Amino acid sequence: MNPSDCRKSAENLRRASFTLEAALLSPCILLVIFAVFYLNFHVCSRACLSAAACEQAISGHDPENPELFAAMNLSRVKEESGNTRIVSFAADTIALYGGWKWSISEKGEYAIVDPVSFIRKLRAAESLPED
Repeated sequence: MNPSDCRKSAENLRRASFTLEAALLSPCILLVIFAVFYLNFHVCSRACLSAAACEQAISGHDPENPELFAAMNLSRVKEESGNTRIVSFAADTIALYGGWKWSISEKGEYAIVDPVSFIRKLRAAESLPED
């Protein structure tokens, strides 16, 4: 075997090792990229549900359910008890890998205030003498 054949053989082995490393690392890199996208969908849906629950609890009216990009099976429960209004949302993040889903549940709670009686109480408090 002459030296030029050995150099060619070593160069071929080096190229093959790069190909093998790329074949092993590519799925890991793609898994990390898609996991970041999936987490982004989950966090975005959770933020939208939290904002919608708080807004509906404060306003008291029943608009349509919020539009979510990456969620399904959206359900809403509204409860009013005494001086408290509670709006709860529940949804599932989309399934990317074989039915694996994250469940999201958010709750907005607000103390109902009668504005007329609240303003009367404020005016009555203003008229109290300061000691």
